[in-house]
Amino acid sequence: MAKKKPRVPLPAKVVLPGTERTIQVNHCKMPHCSNFGVPARTRHGKTGPSANRDMRYKVHSTSKGQIPAIRCKECKDLPPIKSNASIVSEVERLTELSSIWSLEESTGCGNLACDNHARPIAFHSKEYRKRGKPASGNGHYYQCKRCGRRTLVSDPVRLHDDNRRYAVDLLARVAN
Repeated sequence: MAKKKPRVPLPAKVVLPGTERTIQVNHCKMPHCSNFGVPARTRHGKTGPSANRDMRYKVHSTSKGQIPAIRCKECKDLPPIKSNASIVSEVERLTELSSIWSLEESTGCGNLACDNHARPIAFHSKEYRKRGKPASGNGHYYQCKRCGRRTLVSDPVRLHDDNRRYAVDLLARVAN
């Protein structure tokens, strides 16, 4: 039975506060290479000299066929093939759970009937005005210019030194 050749995963979309981005991490990782950051082709083309083949990369396997990779035809680097969908799900999980983004980028007017509901303060600053601080001193009040409702945006909680190393390790693993 013939072994199936690995494929390069399709790009995946992630919605971050205010923008939608496409994630494609399967590209050459060598900064001096002309293919650096240029994504690999996701569709299979014909083998041999044809217009449908990928001129920059070749799907390859390393470590006795265990790890699928792409070989850069320019610098001969072998970055492993990674799942874009898995990276998107991890970015979404980190965004929701650990509030990487400031609350101003994700908080809008709390009035469901208001036009500014779900319009973040950071991206629509002309629609809100600052209205002081709470007694605790943590954060700022913002008032919606359309309906007059005030919204509290708290400052992010800082990690203690004993927990900071876990966050650094986790983000390093996601990036690598």
